[in-house]
Amino acid sequence: MSDAAIRDDNPFLYDDPDELNSEPVSILPEGGISDYLRYYSGATPSYIFPKQMEYFVYTDEVQGIGECHILNVRYSADRTVLDRAEAYTLLGQYDEAAADLSSFYIASEGTSASLDAETISSWYEEADETYKKPIAPRFTVSAGMQENLIHACLHARRILTLHEGTRLLDLKRYGITYTHEVDGEASIEIQPYDPRLAVQIPNLAIEAGMEPNPR
Repeated sequence: MSDAAIRDDNPFLYDDPDELNSEPVSILPEGGISDYLRYYSGATPSYIFPKQMEYFVYTDEVQGIGECHILNVRYSADRTVLDRAEAYTLLGQYDEAAADLSSFYIASEGTSASLDAETISSWYEEADETYKKPIAPRFTVSAGMQENLIHACLHARRILTLHEGTRLLDLKRYGITYTHEVDGEASIEIQPYDPRLAVQIPNLAIEAGMEPNPR
């Protein structure tokens, strides 16, 4: 990086602990996000970019061969805070939920100050489906403050866990309709509580006479 001022002001660069005098660098191979473009059905463009980088471990440096490893944190402090914010919301403890959401926003540099429950709720009250999806849970969620803070939790968790394969948990619990894009084929719309979302019982159990989950 040629501009030392910009480099020193960037908190997301990596400092090598084994090279104390080295300059911080980007961990991405080209210093940016891949602009790889794919087209799904209907020629709708979707940009794909990496969240986890591969770490290559050589098994034979002479031959240049080895294995790729990806470090994926399954349950982070950020995830725990968002899960607790959701629990507070369902318990009606909205100030506590707002405090947890604010700590996530501040840590993510989305805001520099804490937001109260009314401010967060008002924003999601006016938000469109880009930020909140219609929910149909099989448990009671009151309209207004409680539903809006649930949307805040779902939205934050959706961003935090991007590309980690855990979004389905929220889609199933809150009865959210979504579209599954299939490359080169027609899209599949999944309705709330679609039987195909249930994990199928093991083949051994089915062969022993147990009725399989419906599909």
